[in-house]
Amino acid sequence: SRILERLRREPVRMNRLGRWRRAAWISVAAGAAAAVFLLMIANQPVAFATVESADGGLYRVTDSTNQTLSAGAKLRAGERVHSNGGSGSMIRLADASQVELRSQSELSLERVEDGVQIRLNSGGVIVNAARQKVGHLYVQTKDVRVSVVGTVFMVNAEEQGSRVVVIEGEVHV
Repeated sequence: SRILERLRREPVRMNRLGRWRRAAWISVAAGAAAAVFLLMIANQPVAFATVESADGGLYRVTDSTNQTLSAGAKLRAGERVHSNGGSGSMIRLADASQVELRSQSELSLERVEDGVQIRLNSGGVIVNAARQKVGHLYVQTKDVRVSVVGTVFMVNAEEQGSRVVVIEGEVHV
């Protein structure tokens, strides 16, 4: 009779246990799905900048082609960008700094040990640098490296050398 009593009570416990197991499996499955999602995001290339405007032509330069860029396009580390004619194009960096490419300019964006670097291969840029909370923003040409923290300045990379013009604030060359 005690065994019968226990068997009658057992289904209730099993139902509770079954509900607990189901909730545990749902939690495990949700955690696994979240982990897979985070891994997928982590493997996506980080966007260093977004094209705000592309007046007169802005191109992503690859070994075989030039891909036309329009407003909203994302730029990743190492990609070369070339402006072709027009009045210039505007790029917004992830830290909210704005970079205006002058006509016939080419640059690439790079992650460096302590921040982000704009490698200006040719032409000119006007940079409205946001105040850097962490790290530094640099502009590198073949012969100078400009370090900034919250300022507006222009850099021209020319055959004869580079010119840096500070419009507002201070830079370190």
